[in-house]
Amino acid sequence: MTSVSLKQLKRIKPEQIDLDHPEREPDFKNHLRHLLQNYPQVTGDLAWNRPKELKARLERVTKRAILQRIILKKEGRLAPDQIEEAVREIVAPHDSPVDLGEEPEPLPEEDELRILAWADNPDGPPPIPSQKKTGTTESKQATFSSLPGLKPKSKPISKPSDFTKSS
Repeated sequence: MTSVSLKQLKRIKPEQIDLDHPEREPDFKNHLRHLLQNYPQVTGDLAWNRPKELKARLERVTKRAILQRIILKKEGRLAPDQIEEAVREIVAPHDSPVDLGEEPEPLPEEDELRILAWADNPDGPPPIPSQKKTGTTESKQATFSSLPGLKPKSKPISKPSDFTKSS
């Protein structure tokens, strides 16, 4: 990878980053765990019925986290633990329901484990829900508008040749 200036880094959009296997990045599963803890019914619905949409969201958050981590390191103003705290706010924001004292109805543990296992190979078949379905009919209409933060974006703008893999 060629050297990229801070100014150039700040102009890169997360969707321009090409990751061969985003599911191998810790931020991918960390964001999924955050969604399962704070928005279990919506996350379950997306995993079972629209896994490509859930994967796309997890990839966008992962790319944003990676880019933010690189920028903050390059700026050199924060200690490593401060950088990780800033990135954690992207992956698992502190203003989510559980942090605000709300306790959403969790999915059965078996379903959570199936969804987390799916995340190891999100291009494979979607997870199958257990027979112990929880929640209400509103989960059947889950959309990204049900989740805070990132909304679905169009396809990547381009693939910068000097910024193709995370380090």
